[in-house]
Amino acid sequence: MRGLWALLLALLLGIPSFFAVKARAQGSVESCAALAGSRSGERLLAAHVVERGRFRIPEHMRPYLPGQVDPAVFQGAPAFCRVVGIFPPRVYFEVWLPLAGWNGRVLVVGNGGLAGQISGYPQMALALRQGYAVAATDTGHRGLSVDGSWALGRRDLVADYAHRAVHLTAQAAKRLTRAFYGRGPRHSYFLGCSTGGRQGLMEAQRYPWDFDGIVAGAPAISFTAFHVAQLWAIRSALATPESYLSPRELAAVTRWILERWDAADGVRDGLLGNPLDVEVDYQALARDLSLRPQQVEVLRRIHTGPVDRRGQPLHPGFAPGSEYAWGLLFGDPNRPFPIGQEVFRYMVYGNPDWSWRDLDPERDLLAAQLRIGTLLDTRDPDLRPYAERGGKIILWHGWNDPGIPPGGTLRYYEEVLQVMGPEQGNGFLRLFLLPGVEHCRGGPGADEVDWLGAIVDWVERGVPPERAAVAVQREGGRVAFQRPLCPYPTVARYEGGAPQEASSFRCIR
Repeated sequence: MRGLWALLLALLLGIPSFFAVKARAQGSVESCAALAGSRSGERLLAAHVVERGRFRIPEHMRPYLPGQVDPAVFQGAPAFCRVVGIFPPRVYFEVWLPLAGWNGRVLVVGNGGLAGQISGYPQMALALRQGYAVAATDTGHRGLSVDGSWALGRRDLVADYAHRAVHLTAQAAKRLTRAFYGRGPRHSYFLGCSTGGRQGLMEAQRYPWDFDGIVAGAPAISFTAFHVAQLWAIRSALATPESYLSPRELAAVTRWILERWDAADGVRDGLLGNPLDVEVDYQALARDLSLRPQQVEVLRRIHTGPVDRRGQPLHPGFAPGSEYAWGLLFGDPNRPFPIGQEVFRYMVYGNPDWSWRDLDPERDLLAAQLRIGTLLDTRDPDLRPYAERGGKIILWHGWNDPGIPPGGTLRYYEEVLQVMGPEQGNGFLRLFLLPGVEHCRGGPGADEVDWLGAIVDWVERGVPPERAAVAVQREGGRVAFQRPLCPYPTVARYEGGAPQEASSFRCIR
């Protein structure tokens, strides 16, 4: 028993000799069983082979993934060695190792919201089918992604959620891969959106050697500030009955803006090619849609974003053309979007009774920055350690995102280039702003991109992502239209031909 405990302790503490002992057969049932450890309290390590198409979400995860994962997504997954473990105090992780056809790469997938579960099982299954060894974590606690109560009085768990869990999972995935196949991965990648986007940037800033390539979609970069922006939008819209905009009225605002600006990119397709060019005439908008003055002021404020008492911006606002999607935040006035309130209740103030109605943007942002900013904000624009070791980053954000204002991602990209210089910055970092795309997916825009293939091509073949991929919109499983990926500051301009084809557009400044 003492020997088994020593092996488990070696894994949890990251001692490489553990894996040297276990490195025997490569990619076999026997080598999978050899990875299994022992159990002592909450510390465990187990490994078993999952036959082709037989994976099922673990019982302890199912309550936190209600209706989110279709079991059919796992039917094509090949046989793999499934390793599960826990780093103290509560960081649960899984590593999946294909029994055959490993492509020599490791992929870690990110989380969403406040995590509490592995929501990336479908991404793991898809990557497994492509030959990746793949890993994920619940970030150190268990619960729904909109629940922050686990953080009350637990700064250690907030640190796990902020950065420690993904870092430990990345290390474990590499070591287990080496033990299972007898050799380590040639390249390692991270793929995430929303919280996953923040996790990717956190890795580049804190642990630049963990990943060769990072895809950070809709990243929660300024964790403290963007939650203030969310809560401020909610409070503005729900301040009085006269200020509230119903989902129907919000959709009418979007249609009004599209009527005037849709064709600015050369074609009427229901998309704003560049919302930065849009200038909203609020007086005409109010007149044409018969909006109340309070409603127009809400629109103006949410487009602009919160400001301090001197009128200085605290965070960018939401983009014109995304109004129809703002129902995510305050469409139900009795149950507005909860995550920002959870953050301030349990991470910032430790007061379960704190309400979004109590928000003072300047005061509460300062409090958040002082208490959790050093753990959770990923605003550091000096990415030289990551760039100099050869890492690549794809940043992307949908212009119609109603959860995280895309202007924050644009601001961060410009800050990186300002600190590092355009030549070095563009050598390892690209930003893509996708017209019509909502939070991580959905919306009228082309939201399907092979980001993983794009980052692999860039890291391993030196092919920049804008040359290797297009964005696709599907309807009923079929391709409805395509758009080119245009790296900021370029935008797609229609040049003639079939408007549903990416080749009919050119990226211009």
